[in-house]
Amino acid sequence: MAAAFLMLISANVAWTPTVEQSLQQLPDSGGEIRGGRLVWPNRESRIWAERPQLALGIVPTGGAPLGLSSDLQVEFRSDSIWLRGVLGVASLPYPSDLELTLSRTAGPAAWDAWRPALATALGAAAMLVHLSVASALGLVVLLPAWAVSALTRRAGGFGGAAKVSCMAAQAPLLMGWFAVVAYASRAVSLSALGLGLGMVPLLHLVMCGWAIVALPAAAGSPPGSRSRNPFTEQK
Repeated sequence: MAAAFLMLISANVAWTPTVEQSLQQLPDSGGEIRGGRLVWPNRESRIWAERPQLALGIVPTGGAPLGLSSDLQVEFRSDSIWLRGVLGVASLPYPSDLELTLSRTAGPAAWDAWRPALATALGAAAMLVHLSVASALGLVVLLPAWAVSALTRRAGGFGGAAKVSCMAAQAPLLMGWFAVVAYASRAVSLSALGLGLGMVPLLHLVMCGWAIVALPAAAGSPPGSRSRNPFTEQK
């Protein structure tokens, strides 16, 4: 739930203002997507709205792309939507059965109608990503964690190592989601966000190792292998 909550906060801060400003730039009439094609009342290419994280614009004739002005730029073109950013360009063709009116009245109405469903889908996607990454990180370190557990004679065996390897990913992943919020609020740059997310696997490895060593010793282990608590030791 935390992943969904933080993702929705980030989207509301970074993307929603650009979308709502762009809706006010739509024409009074004559704009629509029908039969897999964009119909537009003029041939002018321009940016509707932009922020550091997101820009929205239109290229109705399918000509040269607009200058890249944000980390992610979405361009409505004659037969597709272009997603442009630091990683390159992705083209998404319009569905042939899509019928969407793009006007100053229909656009905001459609946005208000679809916004709850989009928020639900985005939150669900964030939770799915969180669970998938946590599972992947747990699988990557499972065998090393089990080996360390066996060598240090920790209790729990393979099952305990599996639980620890997955649970140890939660705190680093939560830090990653807070990094996304920081990026959305313009507290950090895109490169800083990438660095923060890249630290997640390393933090997970450190926390997993610490958690394995902190487990109680297995029954029958030598007394020296049992975990010591410095706060309960007598001087």
